[in-house]
Amino acid sequence: MNSRFPPNILESRDVLSVLSRFLHPRAVSDIQDWEVRSLGMTANEFTQAAQAAGLLFPLDLKSQIEAKATLVDLRARCKSLGIRQSGSKTEVSTRLLAADPDGMAGVYGHEPLLGLSNAASAAVHDWERRRNNAHEAAQAACFASLKFGNLHASALAVAEFELFTGQSIGLWSSSSKDIGSTIERLEHIFRVKPTILGNQSEDTWSALRYAACMLALWGETDGERWLEGTIPNGRLSAEVAVRMVLFAASSTKELSDALQFTPNAVVSIDSVRDHRTCPSCKKASRMRFALSSVPEIPNPNCSCEDGCRCAYQFGTE
Repeated sequence: MNSRFPPNILESRDVLSVLSRFLHPRAVSDIQDWEVRSLGMTANEFTQAAQAAGLLFPLDLKSQIEAKATLVDLRARCKSLGIRQSGSKTEVSTRLLAADPDGMAGVYGHEPLLGLSNAASAAVHDWERRRNNAHEAAQAACFASLKFGNLHASALAVAEFELFTGQSIGLWSSSSKDIGSTIERLEHIFRVKPTILGNQSEDTWSALRYAACMLALWGETDGERWLEGTIPNGRLSAEVAVRMVLFAASSTKELSDALQFTPNAVVSIDSVRDHRTCPSCKKASRMRFALSSVPEIPNPNCSCEDGCRCAYQFGTE
């Protein structure tokens, strides 16, 4: 076994996490140093060590063709060579290799792909299964804790999953490193009622906040799935409404931090300048305010279909 890897290599969480990136074969040049940083190696050192340890291997030309080419491309090449085009990708690639081995090598063999060995593939698939099961269980525990108002338990569920996988998740810094900071951010979410969402029942506000917390804690984009059928009032979609709650909480925390650390700051509002930006947000982007008189973000008068995309910019006179 290569000395660059830990003992019991296929039981190492960090090794399996990196190897999971090879479930689909990859070119050596595509592998970046940041992907293997947890192993204390460069990308080049990792690929060499993994091949020496029998974890990765270079695909043969036929396998590379099947990984790189579409069936449409292969059939077009058959047509140009005047040979039969029908059949599966495996059948067509076999036919092409027999008819034009040098041409196929020139097109598809110039950049070798690396794939998982059978043993590594089995270990990675088992790791993926265990990680997915842990992810599902941790999300369920986190969501239940939010609904009971136990923010510490919800943050802890994320932190424990991060420790299990060795990866940070969510929109904030690793929960496992600073649960207190995570709880503080969750508290901001539970305080806000962004005006842009109009009048909502208390049950709807609660549902929107739970969903916003899940987006932030888990780094997801589908907030609607956590609404459990709740449909907010107003023109904005459920998904956008959840994002506006999270956006409002983030903005109020920014202002709170500025008041504490830079109370003399001057605030301007910066809006995205494209065809989707509404007149109200465009107008707001030209204004400057003292911290004591900063208007709410999301912009209550925003009429953008995707919700407000303004942001605070902090500076001095």
